[in-house]
Amino acid sequence: MAIVAFLMTTSSGLVIRHAHAQMETKRTAVLVFYYHSDQNTDLLLFNSLNKSIRSRKATTLQAVDLDNADQKQLLQYQRFLDYFSITADSTPLLIGCNAYRSRGLNEQNVESYVEQMLRVDIYTRAGCSHCEDAIRYLKLLRDKYPGFEFRVRDIFKDAEARQDLITLTQRYKQAAASTPVFHLCNQMIVGFQGIEITGNRLEKLLTTWTMNAGQTQSKMEPSLEHQLFSEIPFSAQLRWERSLFTVSAGLNSPESSTSLLQDETSLDAPSFFEPDLNDATPLGPESDTTIILPWIGEVNADSLGMPLFTILVGLVDGFNPCAMWVLLFLLSLLVNLKNRLRILLIAATFVLVSGLAYFAFMAAWLNVFLLIGYLRSVQVILAILAIGIGSIHIKDFFLFKKGISLSIPESAKPGIYARTRQIITAENLYGALFGAFVLAVLVNIVELLCTAGLPALYTQILTEQNYSTWINYGYLALYNIAYMFDDSLMVGIVVITLGKNKLQERQGRWLKLTSGIVILVLGLVMLIRPEWLS
Repeated sequence: MAIVAFLMTTSSGLVIRHAHAQMETKRTAVLVFYYHSDQNTDLLLFNSLNKSIRSRKATTLQAVDLDNADQKQLLQYQRFLDYFSITADSTPLLIGCNAYRSRGLNEQNVESYVEQMLRVDIYTRAGCSHCEDAIRYLKLLRDKYPGFEFRVRDIFKDAEARQDLITLTQRYKQAAASTPVFHLCNQMIVGFQGIEITGNRLEKLLTTWTMNAGQTQSKMEPSLEHQLFSEIPFSAQLRWERSLFTVSAGLNSPESSTSLLQDETSLDAPSFFEPDLNDATPLGPESDTTIILPWIGEVNADSLGMPLFTILVGLVDGFNPCAMWVLLFLLSLLVNLKNRLRILLIAATFVLVSGLAYFAFMAAWLNVFLLIGYLRSVQVILAILAIGIGSIHIKDFFLFKKGISLSIPESAKPGIYARTRQIITAENLYGALFGAFVLAVLVNIVELLCTAGLPALYTQILTEQNYSTWINYGYLALYNIAYMFDDSLMVGIVVITLGKNKLQERQGRWLKLTSGIVILVLGLVMLIRPEWLS
């Protein structure tokens, strides 16, 4: 293990040094300012802006006087208006790092807007190994892009940072955001998959809005020149061709710099500083352990591991006596019908509705953790609860129904028995199916406390994986398929054999012991080593 750890550390160091070598060339942040020289307020604003830029390191202002601009500069101005979906001539106009400011721009607030444009926030939390990797990489970005302010914000220690992150997830319409989370250039990137993936993505974004330090002019290749100034509408080029554009130089500034505009988000996204910022389209969340393999492409290691984990936990959760005894009792009565089709339809309805009700229950857990799952205190409370539930289940193996026990109460069983018999004695099939539906819902409500441990733990772990919404619900569906497997298997056996079986006390004890051990172990891991679950 020591040798493996040494090799991993050495390999990581080599990657960092290699990346550092690639980042030796510093880059200067570029802001573009369009104004009218015949407007006195524009000139005063330009002077304040120029003074602010000169006080910053590695930042340049490229100003364009629209009263004296040539055709090429006017065309580029129009393209910026199209890119930011500005419907009319809007000056003064300040553009930088995929954002703009026009309305309300004045001498007093221009410096604060410059600071916001050139700010990179990274949201982290304690115990997050990916956050530690991202923070180490951040030093390289600071060295290469000295014109930007890089802020590391711990969402556990800083309540304001936590609230800002929640606001960002709402703004970008993202159901969940684990850590680390990068916010820069009007975009949000979730997760850190290493330098080769997330690092390159950040680099491309920053490179788009910067130029090499000391650069005063850059020439475009003829093919790019044709693409830029063809008759194709600029907005269409951006959407379908990922066009290049230039940031033109104007009065008392370098001539130009060429940047690649990456189509990472909707290019119709409004400015970060405008009132309609809630319409911005976010980036898709990144998973944690994607690697790029030759000839194959991107492979997600977490995706390869999470399905098996989901199936195993779902299977264990399915083998709990709280749900099984009701199904077995129902099946033991159904076999008296001696009608395989009727048995199959009624039992399958019970199993399917139970699965759907359980899915809804787990979806509720998921949404709770998406809202409050950032807090370590939530993890600690859940871990303690899991340890308690697991311990009680293990206790039941040795002292069955003595002391505290998480089982369906005896007082509820007569009602369940009565409803089960009503299903068997129903005059028609539809009445029996409706009875099975009602019974499944009631049983799931009664057994919530008995089965809450594993679903709560699993959904908390699921939120740590940084998956998108549809993937989260896909895993919940897979979990519930595994959860219903044992029930489906029992239904199949009964339909084929028409045999009668009831859950015996000895079998119930072993099921309690198995689920108790799993819940206890997961609870201990969440309490002591939560990073293992990320």
